[in-house]
Amino acid sequence: MSMSKHHNLKLCIAFGTSGDLPNEYQVIDFRQEEGYEAPDPSDVTFQLSLDIGIDGTGKTDIFKCLITTDRNRKTIPKKTKSIIFEEYSYRGLREKILGLVESCEAETWYDCLYCLRRHFLWEYEGMYKEEDLRKMN
Repeated sequence: MSMSKHHNLKLCIAFGTSGDLPNEYQVIDFRQEEGYEAPDPSDVTFQLSLDIGIDGTGKTDIFKCLITTDRNRKTIPKKTKSIIFEEYSYRGLREKILGLVESCEAETWYDCLYCLRRHFLWEYEGMYKEEDLRKMN
């Protein structure tokens, strides 16, 4: 009896962007160990866009979320996809984002997308019915 092995698609982040950060930090390369550090790590809020795709394809979709600290939690609109830190650090942000994206690796793009959409707002959100998305694999 042979067992087929299933392989998950490897996701990658081409880059991140945030127009809310100082100019030199607006494009974020998550392969870099250093990045934006806030003047007050307990008082941070910025929009983050991530270009995420299947490794090696050169194709990405945009996923967005709000990065904020617990201090600003009450100002976040209810349906906003957000990642909340007690205290912000680039290292913490990098670990969290890379971990979330890796945790969404799955056998099909639809399964990856389904998971990513739990954490991030997808650029095509609401444009397709779920049954149509499943067929796009």
